[in-house]
Amino acid sequence: MKELFINSSFNFINKHQELDHYNEVKIKYGLEVMYSFITKTIAILVISLILGFLVENIFVLLFYGLLRTFAHGIHAKSNKNCWFSTMITYLLTGIFCKYAHLSKLFLISFSLLTLLIVILFAPSDTIYRPIRNKAKRIRLKVFSLISVILLSSLLIYSNFPYKNSVIVAFILCIVAINPITYKILKMPRDNYKN
Repeated sequence: MKELFINSSFNFINKHQELDHYNEVKIKYGLEVMYSFITKTIAILVISLILGFLVENIFVLLFYGLLRTFAHGIHAKSNKNCWFSTMITYLLTGIFCKYAHLSKLFLISFSLLTLLIVILFAPSDTIYRPIRNKAKRIRLKVFSLISVILLSSLLIYSNFPYKNSVIVAFILCIVAINPITYKILKMPRDNYKN
């Protein structure tokens, strides 16, 4: 199924635009990433539906996706590791979102902690996607901060019923951009410097 998706999509693109070898490799890699993302998302949603925390995990996906777009962060070393860590993470976070009861003081404190971590470490690049452009790094940091502030406002000033989904998105963001995570997984950070 994966090969069929990649090959048919690539053939469609290649029919409308002639590509050199570099762009062929780049597009095939992008299609592979897209396929993996789509299948993982479907798997997460189906499992969440079966276990009764579909809405909570949809919000986690949306909020974490927003944060990850700007703050970036670590990636698994292989697709297999990515699948494993994603499935475990979303199963655990779904349970947390459904059953945890958090005080307003905790929500405020965790929002401030997330803001601090984002100020210190976002955006956090990978060896394969270093963020070399300084203006882009600054722009990503600003948008990361705006995202955290908006989500924190949702936590603190609204009656939004899925506040735990925001907390989980914050936790995932903190883990993804934190230098300690990079060190534990023996992966280089600040790759734009090399």
